[in-house]
Amino acid sequence: MAKPVNDDCPVDFLLLWHTALKRWAANAAWYGLNGHTFLGRLAALYSLADVRERLQVKATKSIEEELGHPVSLASGLYSTAKLMPSRRQRRLVFEDGLAHLNKTIRERDRLTANLAQMLGSFHLALGETNRAVEAFEEALRRRHTENAPEGQIGESMSELGYAYLFQMRFFKGREFLEEGTRLMRARKDTAPGFYVRALRKLAVGYAITGKFWMASETLAAATTLAREKELFDQLND
Repeated sequence: MAKPVNDDCPVDFLLLWHTALKRWAANAAWYGLNGHTFLGRLAALYSLADVRERLQVKATKSIEEELGHPVSLASGLYSTAKLMPSRRQRRLVFEDGLAHLNKTIRERDRLTANLAQMLGSFHLALGETNRAVEAFEEALRRRHTENAPEGQIGESMSELGYAYLFQMRFFKGREFLEEGTRLMRARKDTAPGFYVRALRKLAVGYAITGKFWMASETLAAATTLAREKELFDQLND
């Protein structure tokens, strides 16, 4: 704290800020601090973006790959948009997050499975269902091409299945949600946040297809796990 982040800040200090802000943002995300002005996720992420811009000028080759526009900023705005009090404000924040995501993609000059999946989430939130499905399908294709672990494939299947529900492909969506959640079950201790999110979406799939008892049980399981792991972001959405 004694050395503020400015143009004179040495690289060693900037690297320490980089590490601290990344950890701050990650923990604030799962803890649900999306709207807090000072302790929240966006406070850390905008500072992180500032640190990365300064590091790009001074950095060595060994770390320059990390210094692109932080994709987590788009993710943070996605979560914050859900807290906005009006539909118009939510849309504006979603559009801002999508702009930051597109900036990250342009800087990296390639589309990964993770980035395609985030694109799908933004398009779905903005009501662009067909574009969302295309992005999620592309993410799943890339998972298979990259020989990704089962848990990551399951995550992509879950997101795609949920998008299918918005295309009125209810039973196909539920099928993907069920299989995706099954593949993710082994990671519920190492990556509980993603598993909880998949369970919540599966509950919606069950409810839409008339399996109300299973929907209730699945949602209860998601809520219990979120409380146990202090994943308050998954309780507040």
